[in-house]
Amino acid sequence: MVTGSARDARNRARLAPPPVLLGALALVSAGAWIVPTVGAPAVAHAVATKAAASASSAGHLGALSMAASSTPPGPVRPATFVPLEMRGFPGPTAGSCADNRRVIQVPSTAAPTISAALARATPGTVVRIAAGRYRENPRSWFALEMGTANVCLLSVGGPAVVTAGPGQNYGLLLTASDTVIRGVTFNGFRAGISLGAAAGGTQRRVSIEDVVVRGRTQGWSEGIVAYPDHRQLPGRPPVVDGLLLRRVQVLGTVLGISCNAGPCAHWWLEGVRVVGRGGSEDSGADAFAIEEGRQIVVVGSTVARVSADGIDTKASDVVVLRSTVRDVGRNAIKLWRGGDVIDSVVDGSGADAALVGDAAGRYRYLRLSLTRHAPGGNGYVGTWGYDAQEPIRREIVGSRFAGNSSGGLYVPAVPGTSVSFRNNLFADRGTKLLDFGGRQLFMATPEGVGRLQAAGFGAGNRLQ
Repeated sequence: MVTGSARDARNRARLAPPPVLLGALALVSAGAWIVPTVGAPAVAHAVATKAAASASSAGHLGALSMAASSTPPGPVRPATFVPLEMRGFPGPTAGSCADNRRVIQVPSTAAPTISAALARATPGTVVRIAAGRYRENPRSWFALEMGTANVCLLSVGGPAVVTAGPGQNYGLLLTASDTVIRGVTFNGFRAGISLGAAAGGTQRRVSIEDVVVRGRTQGWSEGIVAYPDHRQLPGRPPVVDGLLLRRVQVLGTVLGISCNAGPCAHWWLEGVRVVGRGGSEDSGADAFAIEEGRQIVVVGSTVARVSADGIDTKASDVVVLRSTVRDVGRNAIKLWRGGDVIDSVVDGSGADAALVGDAAGRYRYLRLSLTRHAPGGNGYVGTWGYDAQEPIRREIVGSRFAGNSSGGLYVPAVPGTSVSFRNNLFADRGTKLLDFGGRQLFMATPEGVGRLQAAGFGAGNRLQ
């Protein structure tokens, strides 16, 4: 991910809006081996559930069930060690828009265009857009602007497609809180949706569902981005606190979804798909990036074909659940301050490592399949605390590694560091398995695995 200062130089816009949350998500986990088809362009994997796996040996998760509700879930939480603040995440579209009594139809005599409807909208309005193609404000920098709180913008009867006009760079400037957007497609803009309130304020409770952003075919393009920088403001207030992206697709952009400077909080991505255009030399060409933040959840999502990182979060309290990172140019999953990666797949990555952790914290990878990281190379497959040299708690449980570079997994040999491998499968025989700060080296051989476990670094691991 590009540094904050480099991102700041690229920031061009003001920001955007508001509320909503979750559909039904159910997860029942005992210990499971993830057995992918190595090298397949689209990773196919079968999960064979192991009955009666114990919490100590296979990282038992229990059950997670989140039903759609008009209010954010209360006591029900993902079964993770990360202390998620569930009430901080927005609620679903149906609940958020149920109390909005005023309706504006588009097109209509009163509102022949979407922008005309948004200009007339007052708090408590639902703007209902008929399916079709729209060109809005052709002489404006922004096709659409939403600055009124508690407004729902909903396409009915099919997608409403907003296409960039000549000279238009932004599809939607969204600055209001308590806002919902559903069923709208933005085509050909430099940036699809710009988020963030004006004048240092915090934008809260924004829901974006069933939205598609298609980037330009040439030049730099971005999907959904929060641009403001609050890091030097007194108290460092969040830029966007409470964002739901549900069944959102960002296709053919260079940068996918980003909190460019932050801080940002309570972002929940569910069923999101980011497929980049690739080919960029910019280190900021990530699929999903948080420059500064906390309480970040990625569920059932896929990111692929970006030139830089797949998931890159300079954040605390991060959960990645049942998600896939495929064919990215640099790091696959980069968690800077700890996090929990559960039932996920990494297939195809480059740069210095597929998995990266930076600062002190707890990093767990539970039932992860990691394949095709820089195959044939000699770099690391994962590094934790390499630059910071701070104590790391790193656990890898019930996971499989195959077809990767030969450098293995690095953790610093500093006081307070703990390493645990439990019930994993390693297919790359003869390569490095663990580099413990350059002091101890364990190879992926029968002898090396035996030494690893005898040294207290785990149990139940085997070679394929």
